[in-house]
Amino acid sequence: MKRRNPLTVLLLSLVTLGIYMLVWLYKTQREIVAELQDKKAIPPLTILFSPLFAMLGIAIVTVFVKAITNGQGGWGVTTTMIFVLLFIIALIVPFFWFYKYAEAVHLLVPQTETSYLYVLWVVMNLLGVGFVWPLLVQTELNKYIDRQNDAGLPSESHIPTQHIPSKDAAGSRQGEDHPNHRSHSHDATPPGVSGE
Repeated sequence: MKRRNPLTVLLLSLVTLGIYMLVWLYKTQREIVAELQDKKAIPPLTILFSPLFAMLGIAIVTVFVKAITNGQGGWGVTTTMIFVLLFIIALIVPFFWFYKYAEAVHLLVPQTETSYLYVLWVVMNLLGVGFVWPLLVQTELNKYIDRQNDAGLPSESHIPTQHIPSKDAAGSRQGEDHPNHRSHSHDATPPGVSGE
């Protein structure tokens, strides 16, 4: 997982009119899914755009049909109902997607509540300052990266599901039997000397 400067994420999102925010969402979604080793943790980013592409497709087909039939066909009641349904889905899908995203961040950084990030996303978007949200999320992701670095683990080590014994300087796992490791501390006989 890559450590990013939260202010840089914010500034690039503003300068590119939100395009960098989409790139950032795409990259962090992939990184979080890889860290969690769960492809279903966050749905693919393309899900956010699928209803919009469907509405665009319907509009294009309707214009095409109207042009071919000399204005006789085209935008009917069924097309309107499908278009409205897709519009409603396009409004609902982001709420689901960003909730799953916030939930996945919570799995990486347990101190961050899912509801905290999600409610911030909703409120910031309603207030028209949704572009600030990635700054807050990147700050939380950096906490996870820092925690991994402080523990001496690469960020690709994934969230541990069980305790893995650490290695000593010789490369053997502590607590495991090793040919040169004496498991009985009360035995004072040096290695290589028989006790008889």
